[in-house]
Amino acid sequence: IRERGHNTFKLHFRHPDNPDSQKKPKGVKFMECQIWVDGVFIDNRFTGKFLLFIIMDAAHEGKKVSFRARYINNRGETGQWSESVESFVA
Repeated sequence: IRERGHNTFKLHFRHPDNPDSQKKPKGVKFMECQIWVDGVFIDNRFTGKFLLFIIMDAAHEGKKVSFRARYINNRGETGQWSESVESFVA
């Protein structure tokens, strides 16, 4: 989680083998990010970039939010899910 604001999150994805780069690994088309609130899955978001902006519903204020992501290649094959990162919706 790069930044957190009022009901908003800015997520920054990095490849573990090259964490200083904003470049996706070769063959990766986009990222899939799952959003969970208090342990309940609420949405999937997709991005072709290394940044993703999430706006949460006001009903989620004060609740724990978790994000996890994975790569999807040009053939639609998916990578492993990342470890979850957690925060609270402010």
